[in-house]
Amino acid sequence: MGVGSTLAASGGTRGFWSGAAFGPGLFRLGEAAVTRYLGISAATLRSDLAAGKSLAKIASGISGKSASGLESALAAAGKTQLHKAVSAGWMTSAEAAKRFRAVFARVKAD
Repeated sequence: MGVGSTLAASGGTRGFWSGAAFGPGLFRLGEAAVTRYLGISAATLRSDLAAGKSLAKIASGISGKSASGLESALAAAGKTQLHKAVSAGWMTSAEAAKRFRAVFARVKAD
């Protein structure tokens, strides 16, 4: 399934990123990571998603970008956020690792 179809199947980026695995703040983090990697505005991203495009399809339509590169960008952003949460004492390293595996297993599914 990969990043694009996973996010599209779960209601776009909001459904995927606002789940219990990380909380509502990760949507903004995910959106920022996606727009930064793809080099597009948040408005363009939202418009493309609303039009039914998957993140994988959006990425493949931009020269020099790919779904696998986007997955890497999202993983890096997630790891950074989780590291901050552990450093702040909001969760243990074990909890952070579990949450990371749970969310990114969905990104890599199929």
